[in-house]
Amino acid sequence: MDFAKNLRALRQQQQLTQIQVAKKLHVSRQTVSSWENERSYPDIETLIQISNTYQVSLDELLKGDVGMVKHYQQQAAVSQRDARITVLSFYATALLLFLSYFLGMMGWSDFPLIEWLPFIIFAATLVLTTHYQSFNGWFSTPRKRYESIALAVVVIALNVAYAVTMQNIPVLHLPGYSTAYVLGYDFGIVTGLTLYSYSAFLVIKIMITRGDA
Repeated sequence: MDFAKNLRALRQQQQLTQIQVAKKLHVSRQTVSSWENERSYPDIETLIQISNTYQVSLDELLKGDVGMVKHYQQQAAVSQRDARITVLSFYATALLLFLSYFLGMMGWSDFPLIEWLPFIIFAATLVLTTHYQSFNGWFSTPRKRYESIALAVVVIALNVAYAVTMQNIPVLHLPGYSTAYVLGYDFGIVTGLTLYSYSAFLVIKIMITRGDA
């Protein structure tokens, strides 16, 4: 018996509707229907929840479904690859941020490649964002949502203070220049602050999440 038929049989044996199963697993009824009609597979974490819900082993759930076993093997390989990329991009982003802040505080504007640092940080942050897989946990409860928002506010405030005081950047006014130039300059400042704030927030939040794990 393949996974889809097995899943449907287990649900019917326990006299549960798709809606009831969906509520237990915190998914939609359409998702449960998709599993039972072989249109998709649950992820590994959800598969464990299904095993606990129906009180059967994973071997029993997967028994006879070679395609699904291969699916999870491929998924595991992708997860391992993503985990390695996440670790590398995390440390790269953290190191580059530290270097950028340090050079700014020391006033070493002639440091080699300093003009390229924002672009390199952006690239490292983009890779980290696309491969990190635990964003949902940051907002899973009201307390975690408030903590994430509070951290974001603090990081933004610190980056604004750093830009204004350490680098003497006039954020809103450049006398003697055309309006278009001033607007372009301000846009660049805002873009830079946004990038650095997001990168710093991402690194700090991941560090906190790892510490809580």
